[in-house]
Amino acid sequence: MIGMKPEDRNDRTGRLAFSLAGHDKGKVYIIVGEENGRYLLSDGRYKPLSAPKKKKAKHFQIGPETDLTELFGNGETVRDEDIRRTIKKASFIQED
Repeated sequence: MIGMKPEDRNDRTGRLAFSLAGHDKGKVYIIVGEENGRYLLSDGRYKPLSAPKKKKAKHFQIGPETDLTELFGNGETVRDEDIRRTIKKASFIQED
């Protein structure tokens, strides 16, 4: 997990997140951590784990847990490919 410290993880890490506001409204992300009151979101492509998007909780809706939730919780390595696959598997295909 690139840039992920144990203290950055929380009980929402690994869950889907649906953007409600901003230029990315409607996009789907995976919550990969929390920093200074903002959540770190990654889509595995435009916002990779190495440079996740920072977004306040009021600007996105938290979705269901994914198969990545357990991996993050166990401290296992998660790759950008895993995030892309999980988003696609959840039947949310993003437009480029």
